[in-house]
Amino acid sequence: MCMPLLKSPSQLTPASISQAWREVWPHMPDPGNLEFKESAFTCQVNGALAGAMVMPAPIPNNEVNGPASTSWLWPTAPQDLQGYDAHIVVFVSQAESHLAAFQAMTRVAAAIVRASNALGVYMGGAGIVVRADVFVEMAQEMEIPVPLWVDLRCVASGDGGSGLFTVGLQQFGLMEVEVPSSPQKCGDLRMWTMSLASWLIETRPTINSGETVGLSADERIRVDHAPSMINREGPVMRLTGI
Repeated sequence: MCMPLLKSPSQLTPASISQAWREVWPHMPDPGNLEFKESAFTCQVNGALAGAMVMPAPIPNNEVNGPASTSWLWPTAPQDLQGYDAHIVVFVSQAESHLAAFQAMTRVAAAIVRASNALGVYMGGAGIVVRADVFVEMAQEMEIPVPLWVDLRCVASGDGGSGLFTVGLQQFGLMEVEVPSSPQKCGDLRMWTMSLASWLIETRPTINSGETVGLSADERIRVDHAPSMINREGPVMRLTGI
């Protein structure tokens, strides 16, 4: 599930969704069995059931405030989202895999963003907000758009280097990834972890504690199943040697 954020309630219609889909996804088949009822619709996308409903109010409990304040893909989110007054709930079910579900959801959400002139999209399971044009562009350009699904949060490590932790891999039934410290700059560490996350989501490998991973044949990064450095429940994949 994800939630496009609107300045004010926007009516979705069969014509607006169909037109937006053809603009954003010109080489993909139109959604099947598109059925509308008032402010909601359902359809079939890549064998999955997808749908959306317009909610004429902000997301309750100021839930987007925290993600807006930490978004690396939308630095001006706190200002841009002031006074936003509605949102759309986009959902997918009956997909063949976690990856298929997220791909279908992202494609539907990108069309809805275009049709509704949304400000951006909130991904609750990752605790991130993404500006509308960035969301559509990444959805179009990346088969596995990790930055739209998983937060890659950089932090300063105690030795003057960079650390990082992910939020959102659990949505795929995977352990979250944490890097306590690395000499890499934040942007480089984020890009490396993004590639790793894409591989984990696509291949779902079994990685035991004490084994290594790498993005090349020569790279050996140790993986330990360890307690979270930010006190999250359950073990995480702690990476050392990056």
